[in-house]
Amino acid sequence: MLLVVVRYFGGTLLGVSGLINAYREAAADAIRHAVVETRISEETLTLAFPYEALPRVMKILKAENLTQRSLQQYESCRLEMAVRLADIPRVRELLESIPGVAFLSFPQQ
Repeated sequence: MLLVVVRYFGGTLLGVSGLINAYREAAADAIRHAVVETRISEETLTLAFPYEALPRVMKILKAENLTQRSLQQYESCRLEMAVRLADIPRVRELLESIPGVAFLSFPQQ
C-alpha cells in the first residue's frame, strides 16, 4: 500500500508541527474512506476442439471455476475463457488430456 499526501501552499505557514498534523489528518482521512478492492490476475485462453469434446471441456470449465468469455459451436468448437494466472499450469494439463484440443492462444508460464 502506498499513501501520498500533497499539500499546496495556500499562504498560511503551519510550521513543522502544523505540517505534521495536517499530513497525519489527511492520511487518516484517506485510510478511513478507502475501499478495499480485490483483483484477480487472469489471462485469456482460446482453444479449438471437436464438438464431441465439448462435454469434457465444459466439465473442466465448471470444476475449475473458470469464466467463459465466448463459445462458438459449429462442426468444431472455439472457446475463450479467463484463467487465473496461478491456475495456468493445472488447467493446461487438464485440457491437454482431452483428444483433439488445440490451443489457439495460451499465456506462457
